[in-house]
Amino acid sequence: MNYRHLVLFSILFSAVLEASEHFEGVDLWLPTAYKKQYSTLLDAAEKAKNDRYCFQLLSGGILEAKSTINHMRFNFRCRAEDRKTFSIQVDGNTLAVTNAYAEKQQKIEAAALVEEERKQQQEEERKRQEEEKKQQEEEKKQQEEESKYRLIKKQEDEESARVLASKVAARQREQSQYWTICRKIMRKRLRTFDKVTILTDSLPEPVIQADQFTYTVSFNSISPSKKTLHFQVICIISALDYYSVDIKPRKRVSDKK
Repeated sequence: MNYRHLVLFSILFSAVLEASEHFEGVDLWLPTAYKKQYSTLLDAAEKAKNDRYCFQLLSGGILEAKSTINHMRFNFRCRAEDRKTFSIQVDGNTLAVTNAYAEKQQKIEAAALVEEERKQQQEEERKRQEEEKKQQEEEKKQQEEESKYRLIKKQEDEESARVLASKVAARQREQSQYWTICRKIMRKRLRTFDKVTILTDSLPEPVIQADQFTYTVSFNSISPSKKTLHFQVICIISALDYYSVDIKPRKRVSDKK
């Protein structure tokens, strides 16, 4: 063995030794005929160890039935995080991994993800329905309150209208007596005049300002000198016990120039 071969052997031996230490506690095995391919085994073992489902690499070796000296295939035993053990196969040439456990776990994870999404959708739908129900209840409550308010307002309006109508009717009944009162007072005042002739209709039309009624009655009388006198009696009344009566001279139409 020359110096160059010795150096190369030392480098390879050091690399194998370092790799062996890296896999300390892992049972790696090759038949005597494949000992030269130990570095390939280590590469495959590294690939298996780095698999996301391989929590702990336990052992590994060649699949003799499926391997040749130029194309080896390896089988490794791994322990998963849930303590279950499973196999990983690695192609020695391409380092392609075949992991039935991973495929199974991925299906389980996918199914779990679908189930989680389904539950999330159900929860979102439940919340939406609860929110919709709450909103409907609030709208119903608001409608009931508005309906109650409208009913109370209607009742108040009807009561107000009834009270007002009652007051108006009472006022109208009172006002219907104004002429009777004025006529009675007028007659008393007219007794002081001689030969009175009433010129106004029996029920004169009043002049109304606010709650004040003014009745005017025109009449003539005869003076002691037998002269015709022209007067008008004015009754102003705003309540059954609040009125005034006044008599004033009246100009005839022929006198207005």
